[in-house]
Amino acid sequence: MAEIEIKGTFNAQAFFTALAAILSKREQVKITVTVTEKDRPAEPVRAAG
Repeated sequence: MAEIEIKGTFNAQAFFTALAAILSKREQVKITVTVTEKDRPAEPVRAAG
């Protein structure tokens, strides 16, 4: 198996927002997510649309 090297940072908010959109459509419900860093307060995020 080939080795995989990843450079850069992981955008957790974008990943979980996309996952929530997929699940929302599949399950026909509204799912929202907010990603926070440990020991850091949440910042409000506005959903598009």
